[in-house]
Amino acid sequence: MDDITKVYHKKLGELSYLKGPKAIHCWSGEIKGCEEGFCVILDSPDIDTADIDFIISIIQNWKSYIEKALDFIKAKLQSQPELFGIGKDEADNYLTESTVPVDCPRFLFYEKCEWTIQYNECAFPIGDPYGMGVNFNGEQPIAIEDFSEAEIVDDDE
Repeated sequence: MDDITKVYHKKLGELSYLKGPKAIHCWSGEIKGCEEGFCVILDSPDIDTADIDFIISIIQNWKSYIEKALDFIKAKLQSQPELFGIGKDEADNYLTESTVPVDCPRFLFYEKCEWTIQYNECAFPIGDPYGMGVNFNGEQPIAIEDFSEAEIVDDDE
C-alpha cells in the first residue's frame, strides 16, 4: 500500500488519502467533536464519485445519527440478542441499565447513500477484535454488522 497523502477537498476540507489494496481508495477526515472522524471508501480514485453533499449532511448532524444507531442497537438487543453473540438475559441486563457497551464511533461512507457507523470499541462478542457496525441506507439504520471474523486484506491478494 502507498503512503498517506494529505489532500484538500473544497467541501470536505483536509483529508488523508490512502490507496488501499486492489482497487480500494480511502480518504479520512475529521468531524468536530467526534474523535474518530470519517472515511470515504471507494473503488474509484475520484472522491467526487461519492455523494459529497449527502456525506456533509450526515457529518453535520453526526450526534443525531449516533443516537439513531444506539436506538437501533437497543431494539435489536431486545428482539435478536443472538446478533450480538449474547443471550436474552445478558441483553436484558444491558437494556435495564440503559447502557450499550460500544464506543469510538467512526463514520464510513461508501457508494451512493450506503454507510456505516463502526464502533471500534465494543464489549459484545461480535465486536472482538475489530468492533461492530450499524449499517445505514440513507438516513435509516438497516442492519448490525459483525466484524468479529473480518480479515486484513493484503496487496498480494
